[in-house]
Amino acid sequence: MSRQIHRNIYLISLVLAVGSLPLSRAVLSIATIVLLLNWIVERNFRDKWNLLKKHPIAWLFAGFFLLHLFSGLYTDAPGMFQQDLVVKIPLLIVPLVIISSPSLTVEESKYVFKAMILGGLLATLYCLIIAFDENITHGFTLTRLWNCWWNWGCEDGNAFLNYRYFTYENFSSALSLHPTYFALFLNLSCVFIVWIWRDEWKTYKRFSHIGWAILLVYFFGMILMLSSRMQIINFLIIGLGGLFVYGWKSRRIALSFSLIAVIGFLAGTIILANPQNRARFLDLFEDEPLEVEEVHHSGSEVRKYIWRTSFNLISESFWLGYGSGDIKDVLKTEYEEQGFDYGVENYMNAHNQFLETWLGTGVVGFLYVCLLFLIPAYGAIKSKNYLYLIFLGLFFLSCLTESFFNRQLGVNFYAFFNAILIFSIPPKTT
Repeated sequence: MSRQIHRNIYLISLVLAVGSLPLSRAVLSIATIVLLLNWIVERNFRDKWNLLKKHPIAWLFAGFFLLHLFSGLYTDAPGMFQQDLVVKIPLLIVPLVIISSPSLTVEESKYVFKAMILGGLLATLYCLIIAFDENITHGFTLTRLWNCWWNWGCEDGNAFLNYRYFTYENFSSALSLHPTYFALFLNLSCVFIVWIWRDEWKTYKRFSHIGWAILLVYFFGMILMLSSRMQIINFLIIGLGGLFVYGWKSRRIALSFSLIAVIGFLAGTIILANPQNRARFLDLFEDEPLEVEEVHHSGSEVRKYIWRTSFNLISESFWLGYGSGDIKDVLKTEYEEQGFDYGVENYMNAHNQFLETWLGTGVVGFLYVCLLFLIPAYGAIKSKNYLYLIFLGLFFLSCLTESFFNRQLGVNFYAFFNAILIFSIPPKTT
C-alpha cells in the first residue's frame, strides 16, 4: 500500500477512536487495533525510530506501563494484575504509535477535534433521549404537563420533568459512563470548540459564530447535569481564567471582569437551582467524619475516609506498595476490619490516582506519576503549547479525586490526547 493510503487509515482510525470514546467501547477497541496494525504493516521502522529518538519523552509515557508490569513480580493476585495490565495497554501502544507517526497538520487536527466534539454531542443527545423516555415512562401525563410546567424540581416525581432522571449517574448510566469521566470528556471538547472557533474566527459567518456559542453553552449545561463537582470547577477555572487572560492581553480588563462576574453569578445560580448539585457542593463544607459510623455515603465523606485509609496502608508498605493487582483487595480487607460496609460492597479504589499508584507500585510509582505531569508541563510552557498545558491541568485536577488509570475510558482518554497534543499539533497553532 502507498504511504498516502496508510496515512488515510491512520487518520480515519484516529478519528473513530477519539469520536467513539464516550459512545462505544467496541468501536474504540477496533479503531485502536486498526491503528496498531496499520502502523506495523506500514513498516518504515527506521523513520519511526528516528522520530522516537527525536522525542525521548515518549518513553516516559510508555515507562508508566512498564512500571506496573514490574509490580506484577510481587503481586498476590495474578488474576487482578492481568486485568489491570490489559486495561493499561493503551498507555504503552498509543503514545508509541502516534509519536512515531508524522505530526498532524492543522486541518487534520481539526478533524480529530471535531470528531471528539461530535462524539460528545451524540452521547449527550442519546442520554437526553433516554432521560426523557424514563421521565415519560414513570408518570408523564398531559394534566401534569399543564399543572407542573414550571415545577422542574418536584421531589415526588409528579413534575413534567423530574430532575432525578437528568442528573449525575441517572443521566450518564444510559451509556454506562461514570459522570466524572463523561464530564471531563465534555470539558476538553469545550476547549477544542474555543480553539477551533478562535483559529477560524475571521472565516466564519455570523451563523457559524452563533452555532459554536450555542454548542459551548449546551456542553456546559450537560456538565452541570452530570453533577461532577471537580469537572464543574474545572470548567469554571478554565473558562473564567481564559476570560481573564483575554482581558489582560487585549487590555479589556473591565469587560473581562464584567463577563467573569456575570458568568460566575449565573453558574452559581444554576448550580444551586439543581438539588443534586446543591447537595453535592454543600457536602464539601461538612466536617470530616472521625469514625466510620459517621460516613453517610456522600461523595466528599467517602473520599475523605478512603484517602485516610489509603495513607494508613501506604505507611505500612511505603517503598514497594502492594502490587498493582492487589490494591482493591488490600483496601477491601482494611474496609472490612474497620466496618466500612459501603466501601466493601462497592469494592472502592483509592479515588485519587497518586494514592492509587503509590499503593500499587510504591513511592517510585508516586514520583513517576508526578513526573508524568511536571516534565511535559515544563516542555509545554517552554514551547508555548498552551493547548496541551490546559489538557494537563484538566487531567491533573481530575486525578485528585478519581483513579483515572483504572478504567478503560480514563486510560484511553489520557493515552490518545496526551500523545496527540504534545507532538502532533504543529507548535505555531498552539
